[in-house]
Amino acid sequence: RRRGILEYRQGRYAEALPLFRAARARAAERDDAVTLGQSDNDIGNALRRIGSYREALESYLSSLDFKRRAGDKQLGALLTNLGDLYRDLGDIAASRSRYAEALKDYEAAGRKLDYAHTLDALGTLMLDAKDFDAAASYLDSARTAFAALGARPDELRICARLARLALDRDDVPAATVALDRGMALATEMNLPPSADLS
Repeated sequence: RRRGILEYRQGRYAEALPLFRAARARAAERDDAVTLGQSDNDIGNALRRIGSYREALESYLSSLDFKRRAGDKQLGALLTNLGDLYRDLGDIAASRSRYAEALKDYEAAGRKLDYAHTLDALGTLMLDAKDFDAAASYLDSARTAFAALGARPDELRICARLARLALDRDDVPAATVALDRGMALATEMNLPPSADLS
């Protein structure tokens, strides 16, 4: 598994896949539900990166089953992976549902940064789906959460999304506020404006 993670982190997803599968085979020999759950999640991540979405979905769902059987209470990352995958598949309702489950898990575990990132994912999902009211609610909450955590680069990214949302709504004053806030953050961090902000 460690060799697979090394390949995965270097962007060699196809090379990571057989290593993850070998780790899974070892876990299956031991009937280790915890490790099987982790292995299926790893396999799902690699499959998603190479575009094998249906196979990735099978792996993620298998991982969820093993993790629940093993009594794993920290399912937020896997639920977020499922939300991302359903978004890739164009299933907005399933994606939103999995992200909402992840939010509950992160909140219960006190994982504030992961919670904020999931709000961001939900807001972006709703923005792409043209559900502007829901997008505004999630993105505003994400910006507030990132600001409270001092996560300035994340807050900057949300400013660009809020500007896009305002422009999609033909609300130029709100777009100007979001862009000004983003430019102020970029200046504060001594960074050039991001491509999204530009």
